[in-house]
Amino acid sequence: MYFKERTSDILFLLCFVAIATIIGFFVIPAFPFEPIADEVQYDQVALGLLNENQYKIVDGYLLSPGYPIFLATIYKIFGHNYVTVYYLQFVILGLISFTIYQISKKHLQLKNLWSVLAAGSVLFWPYLILYSRLVLTEILYTFFLILSAYFLLAWTKRPNTKNFILLTFALAITTLTRPVAILLPLWILMAVLTILFFKKEINSYKNYLYQSLAAIFIFILLLLPWILFSSYKTGKATPVSSTFD
Repeated sequence: MYFKERTSDILFLLCFVAIATIIGFFVIPAFPFEPIADEVQYDQVALGLLNENQYKIVDGYLLSPGYPIFLATIYKIFGHNYVTVYYLQFVILGLISFTIYQISKKHLQLKNLWSVLAAGSVLFWPYLILYSRLVLTEILYTFFLILSAYFLLAWTKRPNTKNFILLTFALAITTLTRPVAILLPLWILMAVLTILFFKKEINSYKNYLYQSLAAIFIFILLLLPWILFSSYKTGKATPVSSTFD
C-alpha cells in the first residue's frame, strides 16, 4: 500500500512538472517583452553576488536575499540567461501544484479527483503563469509559502520535532524571499493556541505552546544574520529588506 501510494505521488509530481514545462514552452516565446524595473534590480543584485562577491544596494534599496541568491545560483550553473530562469520557474509552478495536490489529498482528506482539480486550478491560473514568465519573487515566494502551509498542517496533526523544524525553516526561507511573511509565525502561534484553548485541550495546548515558542526562537535565529548584515549595510534597523522597514 505504501509503495503504491509513493509511486502514485511520484507519477503525479512528474505529471504536474511536465505540464507546467509544456505551458512554459508555449508561453515564454509568445510574450517576448523587455524586463521591467524590478526584474532589472534583482538581476543586478544577482550579478553582483556572482561576479563581485558583494550584495549590492540598487536604486537605494537593499532587496531581500532569497530571490537574488536563487538567480545567482542559476547564473552560476547555466550562465546569465533569462529564458533558463523562466523555464525553472515553470518547473517550480509544477511543484506548487503538486504541493497543493498533497495538501488536498493528505491533509484535507479530499478525494483524488478533487485534489487533482485543486492542483490543476493552480497550475493553469493565469497570474501564476504570468509570474513564471517574469524575473520576480512571486513564484519562488508562493512555492515556499505553500510548502510552509503543508508543513503547518503536518505539524498540527503530528506536533513532533521534525515537523516543527521543517515548518520553521520553510517560514524563514519564505520571509527571506519576501519580507511580508515576517509576522506569519506569530499569527500561526496565536491561531493554533486560540483553537486549542476553545477546544479545552490543555495537554495539547502546552505541547503546541512549547514547540511554537521554540519555533519562533529558531525562526529569529535564522533571520538574525541577515538582519544584522542588512542593518549594517543600510545604516538603520532593517528587517530583511529596506523596502520593508
